Amino acid sequence: MTIPSVSISESSPAGSDNISLGDNRIREWKTQNREILEVDHEYPSSGQSATAGQHKQVTLQEQADLGTGAVSATIFGSQTIGGKGELVYTDEDDNDVQITTQGYLHVNIVQDGTQTKTNAAPTDDKDVANKKYVDDTVKALGAWASKSASTDYLAATDGFVLAYGTNFNVLTDGSNPPTTTRLTTGIEGMACCPVKSGDYYKANGAGVTAVFWIPLS
Repeated sequence: MTIPSVSISESSPAGSDNISLGDNRIREWKTQNREILEVDHEYPSSGQSATAGQHKQVTLQEQADLGTGAVSATIFGSQTIGGKGELVYTDEDDNDVQITTQGYLHVNIVQDGTQTKTNAAPTDDKDVANKKYVDDTVKALGAWASKSASTDYLAATDGFVLAYGTNFNVLTDGSNPPTTTRLTTGIEGMACCPVKSGDYYKANGAGVTAVFWIPLS
C-alpha cells in the first residue's frame, strides 16, 4: 500500500508559525486527507466527480483480536487465525464467527469445506455436495444400441430396454438368465422397461421384431 507523500502532524501549524504560511498548511492538510481516504475511496485531487466518495474497495487491517462485541456494537474485520488474516464477525455477545479459512468459505458457514471451484466429490460433509460436482454427475441418456430378441444381456449401467412386436414380455433381475417378468404385452406396439445396473434383461417372445438398449451415462 502506498505511503502518503505528506505525513500527518497534529502539532502543525504551530502557534508560533507565521500566519502567512497558513495557506501552505491548508494545502498540506488537503493532500494528507486525500491520500489517506483514497486508499479505499474515489477521491479526486481537483474538480468534481459523480463518483467522488464512493468505495473502490474495503481494506481491512489484520488484527490479533478485533475487540469485544457488545449490545449495539458488533464488529466485522480481519482477525489473525492460524497466522493469516481471516474474515471474522463478532456479535454482540462477543461470539466470533469465522467466515473464511485459507482462501475459502469457512466450514461453519458452508457445511461442505471442499473448494467450490473443484469438480471432485465432497470430502468434509458427504451430505452437502459441490454444485459443479452435482451438475457433472447428473445422469443423461447415452447412445442407442440394437439388441437381439430372446437374448440375455447384462446392464453395465442403469438404462432402458425398448422392444417392439406382438405378444412378448420383458424379463429383468439379478439372475443369469433373468426370470422375473416386469412387462407383458399382447398387442402390437412398443414397450419400455427400466433396468438396474448389474441386472440382466431380455425381451422374450416369438413376436419381438426389434429390441433397443439405451443407457444412462
